[in-house]
Amino acid sequence: MVCVDKKDPEYRIEVSGWDVENQFFVEQTALEWNERAKKTVLHRRVNQGALLFVRLAGNSDANASPSIPHEAVTVDRRGGTRPEYEVSLHSFLRRRETQSAVEFNLVSGGGR
Repeated sequence: MVCVDKKDPEYRIEVSGWDVENQFFVEQTALEWNERAKKTVLHRRVNQGALLFVRLAGNSDANASPSIPHEAVTVDRRGGTRPEYEVSLHSFLRRRETQSAVEFNLVSGGGR
């Protein structure tokens, strides 16, 4: 699998979730992550807005890298003989952490 922009760092990941045919899958791939976006390429087509679980791969201890829920923000088919889909991801966890920090500031009086 080759990511679009080789200037950005890549991380080996495992993605799991349900494809467009409602079949559960687990796929090893790479994550391209920079300050603008997180992107990966999958061989299974997923729906825009799908819930996907992403964890760092390559660690023999499954507990060392928990799965983090992400939303498939965009899903674009790439050319080639074997179908590939470039998926941009948004972490649900980050949204919840940000919301919790704001709520904490409001409750504790830190937002005054």
